Amino acid sequence: MKKINKIMSIDKINKELNGNWVIIDRPTRNGSSTVKGLVLYAGRNKKEVMIKIKELKLQDFAFLRAGGSIERNIFI
Repeated sequence: MKKINKIMSIDKINKELNGNWVIIDRPTRNGSSTVKGLVLYAGRNKKEVMIKIKELKLQDFAFLRAGGSIERNIFI
């Protein structure tokens, strides 16, 4: 898993982190879709990324697979 700690748009996330599971802190949303946010971590192993989410105890976050359909993969 890679620490990113950078504000990114969803287009940039999909392009640069394609295929990775991504944790986004304080996401900006348009309806139910994430449009940008502070990308904290990204990794290919979904279980490992989910464990990191529990460790961080975030209040407002998005969890998605970059490059996929946002509506199907977002969990808030």
